[in-house]
Amino acid sequence: MGFGGGRGFGPPGGRRPLRKDTPKRVLAAFGGYPREMAAIVVLVLVSAGIGLLPPYYLRAIVDQGFGQKSLPVVTHYTLLTLLTTVGSSVLSMGYGYLSVLVGQRIMRDLRHRLFAHLQGMGLRFFTGTRTGEIQSRLLSDVGGVQGVLSDTVANFLNNVTVVVSTL
Repeated sequence: MGFGGGRGFGPPGGRRPLRKDTPKRVLAAFGGYPREMAAIVVLVLVSAGIGLLPPYYLRAIVDQGFGQKSLPVVTHYTLLTLLTTVGSSVLSMGYGYLSVLVGQRIMRDLRHRLFAHLQGMGLRFFTGTRTGEIQSRLLSDVGGVQGVLSDTVANFLNNVTVVVSTL
């Protein structure tokens, strides 16, 4: 997380190229939570799988229920559709909750590491860099990482699962 001694935060007006070790470091941040990450993946997959069932139930309602004028079949598959919709919603809330929880824990770990890193910086860094710039950068970077960890990862996995299962 090098901040550069007294030069500010990286090149002005530009972005630094992605270092080769960055993806490995990002994945290492998730490494401390393997059970939670596995639970998120399982919940996303099960939720997506359950989400595939209502079209089949609708086909049965139309073909067997309405086609044969059978009210018990319509009632049965309508209840199954409601149950799968509620179940999929509950699972979605579960993996959403877990992803936020893991994101918050990872952010806590990153903040601790960042604080320890800043504590080790020399006086030259703090005299050469404006205090507001340091605080602004810390808040915006930490907030951006938190958004990615809490929302983007689980949503990406869910969207990929839905696309693959639909195909």
